[in-house]
Amino acid sequence: MLFWIEKTAKEHKVLLSMAFLCLFIYTMLRFLSGGIYYPLKHMPNMAQVEEEISPLVRFLSGGQFVFDNTRQYGPFFIFLITPFMILYRYPAIFEIALLLFEYFFASLSFYICYKSIFPIEAFNTKSEKRIVFWSLLFLWVNFVPLICIIAAKNVEVWELFLICFGFLMYKERKFSWAGFSFAAATLIKLLPALFIFYYFFKKRKIFLYSVLWIIIIIAAAHFVYGPNIGLLYLPFLFSRPFGSQTFAAAHCENTAIKGLIYKVAAGFKSNTAYLFPSSPEAERVAFLATTIIQIGMLIYLASTALRKKCSADETLVQFSIVSVFMILLAPVATFEYNTLLLFAYSAGMYFIFYRNLPKYLLALYGLSYLLVGVFFPLSLVTRLLPFKVINIYFGNTFFTMEESYKAYCMPLLGVVFLAIFFIIIWHNSKILKTMSHE
Repeated sequence: MLFWIEKTAKEHKVLLSMAFLCLFIYTMLRFLSGGIYYPLKHMPNMAQVEEEISPLVRFLSGGQFVFDNTRQYGPFFIFLITPFMILYRYPAIFEIALLLFEYFFASLSFYICYKSIFPIEAFNTKSEKRIVFWSLLFLWVNFVPLICIIAAKNVEVWELFLICFGFLMYKERKFSWAGFSFAAATLIKLLPALFIFYYFFKKRKIFLYSVLWIIIIIAAAHFVYGPNIGLLYLPFLFSRPFGSQTFAAAHCENTAIKGLIYKVAAGFKSNTAYLFPSSPEAERVAFLATTIIQIGMLIYLASTALRKKCSADETLVQFSIVSVFMILLAPVATFEYNTLLLFAYSAGMYFIFYRNLPKYLLALYGLSYLLVGVFFPLSLVTRLLPFKVINIYFGNTFFTMEESYKAYCMPLLGVVFLAIFFIIIWHNSKILKTMSHE
């Protein structure tokens, strides 16, 4: 596809230059408005962070580290946030410092994706390199979940960096650092633990390093902050996502597979607390259906990992499938969690540019990006969809248009399309450069 783009650029230089300029201006306006103006205008905007650091605030004031938050972030989050607490007395400076931290990790994540997915040897010409760089930058900067998570100063960008870094370390065969990355990401929030599961089958050494680093980080947190975020945190960490009454499983913003099934069980009828309540019997059926689907996905993931000798293409597809399944398998995944999919979307761009993909796969990828990344302002997109009629039908007339977009799991549909995109590539030897082709 890159050859076609370069050829078109030469034949229609003025037209392509104008298109690039328009896209560049649009992207910069999105960045300035969503990435800078909005976060600064809506300060303070750290409700989630405030909730997660409240035990740390009490601890630094001389109390014990005790939390009653049902989704308390892990010890590595506490280690990362502690140096910023010196600024906690100055709320505006504290929030701006965290905002800059978000940009720092987002920039590093982009750089690592660009360098690890598109190695320098992949570029045949300087113009090809420019096309790839700007295309990837446009994809990232216009990704609405990323804009939202930066504005909220939340941790998904930190996890994204650790996941991207882990992939780079795996490629460079620095397995101890890869294990550290996946362990640290898991001990911010649990979702990246799926990579540790994957490497149990794929590369046992990374799995063992991950377990070792989890033990080291937990022990260090136990020594520094106390048992509640140390050894006692492990049972809390691994018990919260399981069971039929998982916290927020039936919340309107949960766009994971579990969220969709629980909403179906409730007949898509929400209450004014933005929960989709169902009877105990329906809840048990929803839990059973979710569990069967999740077990099936884990078995499939393990089967892909058992292909030990992989080409660079196959390794990239495998890692992308894990990234996508991480969101699908989550007990709770809000719209902003999709920031973690930026690695997979970057990998998809690689296959679009460098492999001869059929048109239906291009359409699948594009539709997935529009549903998840949105690209256009979310408020504009939601007005084009018939949510008013749907809300009247289900009796959810109190939902805003943006809440409706999440409540009816439109982002989940995009994530499913992305999963199908990579699964088709994985099973199509005509697309992949496999070991047998080398």
